[in-house]
Amino acid sequence: GISKYPVITFIFELINSTIGQARWLIIKDYGDGIFNKFVKHLHCLKCSSIYELSINTYFCPRCGFPLVHEYNVELVKEHINKEALLRRTTSLIRYGELLPVNTEVIKELSLGEGFTPLIRCRNLGIHLGIKELYVKYEGLNPTGTFIDRGSVVGISIPFSLRMPKVVTAGLGDLVVSASTYAVRAGIKPIAVVPQDLNVNKLNQIKVLGSAVKLVTDYEEALKKGIELSRRLGYNLIINTSPFMLDGFKTEGYEIIEQLGYRAPTKLFVPVGDGANIVMVYRGMKEFLELGIIDELSTKMIAVQHSPKSLPVPIGRAQRRSLVAKYVREIAIKKPLMHYAVTEVLRESGGSAVLVNDEDLINAMKLLAKYEGIIVDPLGASGLAGLVKALSEGLVSSDDEVVVLITASPIKHPLFLSDLTRAFSRFEETPLLSETKLAILEVIMSKGALHPYGIWRVLKESMGIDIKPTTVYQHIRDLEEQGLVIKERTDVSGGNIRIIYRLTDRGVKVLKSIYG
Repeated sequence: GISKYPVITFIFELINSTIGQARWLIIKDYGDGIFNKFVKHLHCLKCSSIYELSINTYFCPRCGFPLVHEYNVELVKEHINKEALLRRTTSLIRYGELLPVNTEVIKELSLGEGFTPLIRCRNLGIHLGIKELYVKYEGLNPTGTFIDRGSVVGISIPFSLRMPKVVTAGLGDLVVSASTYAVRAGIKPIAVVPQDLNVNKLNQIKVLGSAVKLVTDYEEALKKGIELSRRLGYNLIINTSPFMLDGFKTEGYEIIEQLGYRAPTKLFVPVGDGANIVMVYRGMKEFLELGIIDELSTKMIAVQHSPKSLPVPIGRAQRRSLVAKYVREIAIKKPLMHYAVTEVLRESGGSAVLVNDEDLINAMKLLAKYEGIIVDPLGASGLAGLVKALSEGLVSSDDEVVVLITASPIKHPLFLSDLTRAFSRFEETPLLSETKLAILEVIMSKGALHPYGIWRVLKESMGIDIKPTTVYQHIRDLEEQGLVIKERTDVSGGNIRIIYRLTDRGVKVLKSIYG
């Protein structure tokens, strides 16, 4: 192969780099026929710097923060109002004056994304004590995620330029969505993803014909994606590119229209890089500036995941867990738009909540049980945030609440079997044998113990004569039901002992049985 000959390899890389740089020079600052007349310039959400429109500038040259498009509000007002909107089609091009590109291009690439239903949850609202509760079901987008809104706008650029390839980098949902729309546009996707990406998402990316480059983690995927885009001269599709961001804000427009031209009092949004919550709020603010709504008093609530309820702020590293493989998008260590998220929360008077595994599983159960909506943990994270916020007194019964369901179960073929096992862990009244109850009693009375220690107490103090291996099996079952948990691992004399303790739920179960 070529790799055996360093000189030839160097020449090939030099040629590719030269072609890439030439391609950038050709399309640099290209705007005629790409941008519509309503978009003015690029604006930095952090340092407020302003830049000329560009199709390949993604971050502020001054501070490195993601850029967004600013629009000529007065000009847009001449075209968008309540009456005009009522006459328009129910798709993203409905808001064409507030999107940066020609709507005919979006129309040509569209797979039916946008204008997802806002579902009133009467049964769940009664259960939770909220009079007006709605879910915005983004899982009904073509690839099952809100990201499709951004992808159709983002891919319109290389499509308009007739580029043969596009680079996309990030986690599974983003890359699947971007690759889907790239294929729709007749463009070859180059996907840069973490090497531990969920295998189902990786297979979807491969089926779409993407050239896949595996890297160590999410941060490295972004870094390599940016480098590859610059070197080859192809457009870059990431969650925070200005064109992607414009697609996300259409959720805010739709929510206002679907509520009868008013904004909710609380809006719960799962947060990863922070792009969605920032742009949904920005979209609602734009409708306020246009006079489509008279006031905006919505408190934005950001929802992130951690396996356990830890008092950590947005952006801290999260631990792996039972459902971590499904919620990586809301457990990002260093959100690119962290500053903008905190500004949205400050300006709106909102807050951030952290949900754990049990919160997510409980939210999935609630949606399925009361509204017949089956979603994966990522999709249920917004509702999990609402339940947590209720327990913290952040929501009242008089609030009009909207929860974004940002994903669906269709992306995970093994999801339902995982869900069934997860549900069994958190049943309200688990069926327990006398031996299992005795094990719980031992741990309750003696404190955290290893299985062999539990076996000795059962035999010597309670007269239960079973094999140590049977105790180990019972412990595994109780752990699966969420009643006991590993506290630590002790090493002594070459022996490894796993110490178990009761979970809060295990304590509650014992108290409910024995009073």
